[in-house]
Amino acid sequence: MVIQAQPWPGLWATVACLRVPLTYSVLEWLNRRRCDTVVVVKPTPDSFTENIAWGETGLKKLHTAIRQGFKGVLAPVNPNTFREHSPVGRHLGQILVNLFLHNRRGQLSVDEFVSRAVEQHYSPAFDHLALFVLHLNQCGVGGIKSQSARWANEFVRDRLWANGSWQASALSDESLDRFLLARIDGEEEARIQCRNNYRRLFELCNLLPSSLPTIDSAIDQWVDPAIFVVWDRHILNTGVYSRARLLEIIDCNEIYKLIGAGRDHTLSRARHLVSAYE
Repeated sequence: MVIQAQPWPGLWATVACLRVPLTYSVLEWLNRRRCDTVVVVKPTPDSFTENIAWGETGLKKLHTAIRQGFKGVLAPVNPNTFREHSPVGRHLGQILVNLFLHNRRGQLSVDEFVSRAVEQHYSPAFDHLALFVLHLNQCGVGGIKSQSARWANEFVRDRLWANGSWQASALSDESLDRFLLARIDGEEEARIQCRNNYRRLFELCNLLPSSLPTIDSAIDQWVDPAIFVVWDRHILNTGVYSRARLLEIIDCNEIYKLIGAGRDHTLSRARHLVSAYE
């Protein structure tokens, strides 16, 4: 589900001017070119150092914040309006905006994630979907805040996922500390806060502690809306819609790793869903 405040301007004119290969979106192509030609700046811990005080009820506080922030209506909302109605206050409300919601032209977008929060009661499946949205790291176009979780996206794809599932050992202190030291720009205290707050999300989602080497992400409960969120945010970011492209981004963006599943299983599910996607 995508509800847009206003149409996307001139994307294909930009493609024509840049002569971008049509198999990639402009944003993906520019990102690949940037990584080929310059040193990528390390992100800062940013919002991950903040204590959101989730409590012991999973990510229900986020579910409530979205329902109240959008005032129970599936329509784009101004971030200031969202923060004013957020039960966690303006400051923490802004952190939730940075990490979980999509911002397009100064309006918080309605996508499958927002729709699930507004229209459905809270459940553990929402927690898993929220963690996926955080890892997806697609919160808008341009600006630092649109990439607030870039390091978390890289962590899942480069360290947490292996052989078709998430590995519990990747979330140890040693593993996370080593990764954060190499990937983010921050003092040791900030990195430790970042590590603890990030791992706390897995605990709130009942993914940790794990009695097995691999983590069961219970994907059958939330994989379909996760795929829809990917497609919604792709269209919001690029304005491009085609079934072939929707299927392609599941693979080229390694969405199966963010879900915690095998590549073939995730692609099979996406092929099943794409005909019903609107």
